[in-house]
Amino acid sequence: MSQILLGFAAVAVFVATFLISNTFTMLIARRTRELALLRAVGASRRQVRRILLTESLLVGAIASAADSPPAPGSPLCSRRSSPPPTPRPARWSSPRAP
Repeated sequence: MSQILLGFAAVAVFVATFLISNTFTMLIARRTRELALLRAVGASRRQVRRILLTESLLVGAIASAADSPPAPGSPLCSRRSSPPPTPRPARWSSPRAP
């Protein structure tokens, strides 16, 4: 069973990687003019690459933080981070004679 789940997880990671790389490839293709302007005013290829990588890391970090809900067992989902205490039996005192 765990082998099957690992297989699904591997496929999901592969698809996610492909989608992210495709998204940023399309983004760069649309921003060709802006990148050319950066190069024209004196930015090196390394600086332009660093700008694009920083932007993609920030977008990825913000998106993953916003989209991933906390795990069901985590303290963020429940009011208590520990299980409720077990109730103690009531102590009955013997009735006192007047």
